[in-house]
Amino acid sequence: MSNGERRRYRLDYDTRAKRQLDRINRRDYDQILDRINALTTNPRPPRSLQMRDGSLRIRWGNRRIFYLIDNVEEVIVITDVLRRNEATYRDL
Repeated sequence: MSNGERRRYRLDYDTRAKRQLDRINRRDYDQILDRINALTTNPRPPRSLQMRDGSLRIRWGNRRIFYLIDNVEEVIVITDVLRRNEATYRDL
């Protein structure tokens, strides 16, 4: 990899995350996918937060996108896309 080139990670989605994305309205869905796709070149963007279970979290509006990074395989696994509420962080 030459200077200036960023490593590009592959995206994968947990089955649960796919179901959660299917329930989101089209306008929000497109914007969330833009945010998720940006993780392929910058998997730890500013204001990303490491959770106790080892996953990371980014925010988009009232949604929270949770994911895991596998640096060896260069894969980002989207595990959850949740609306922020009292139960969002309960099982993490």
